[in-house]
Amino acid sequence: MSRARRRVTRVSQLVNLAAISVAPVAVFAASVVPRIRTCGTTSEELTRHWPGDDLVQNPSFVWTNALTIDRPEADVWPWLTQLGQGRGGLYSYDWLENALLADVHSVDHIQPAHQGALRVGDRVIRMTRYAPPNPVALYEPGRALVLGGVKDSEQQLRAGQPTSTWAFIIDPIGERRCRLVVRSRASALDTHASRVRSSS
Repeated sequence: MSRARRRVTRVSQLVNLAAISVAPVAVFAASVVPRIRTCGTTSEELTRHWPGDDLVQNPSFVWTNALTIDRPEADVWPWLTQLGQGRGGLYSYDWLENALLADVHSVDHIQPAHQGALRVGDRVIRMTRYAPPNPVALYEPGRALVLGGVKDSEQQLRAGQPTSTWAFIIDPIGERRCRLVVRSRASALDTHASRVRSSS
């Protein structure tokens, strides 16, 4: 076999290998990711206007999840108010986060010390070792806690123009149950503008 032919064969093998490697990723992105991005939601919840939606106009990215909690909204809200590292925790997989030395500890009770109202600009810590704190972009007691982007300035927050939002919303279902809706929205244009402003 000539050198040129061997080179063509080698290139062809590499192309085939790349295609085989990319295929599972493409299938995952096309079939699994859309389901994760809307996990637990109803069609009405996906199209409904939620607190915080007005803060990011024309988002390029929207992620909405929801679940039903068999408790009234008044019992659920205190858990959201104390959200954050060094507060009530993140209510996630502490064992996994701490395997990464994140030092996150979720509590199993309401902490009176962290039940005070949050204000726009207050920082909610996620994992100090890896992630900057998110600022509060909107706070509606008993209803919604909306966090902004980690690089959002005080000026952006006061103007109601965060680069992204991460909303935790309680939607009552009768008197004894509620839905917890978690919604993320981001605009690629706003995020780019934020980077330009922060570097100038």
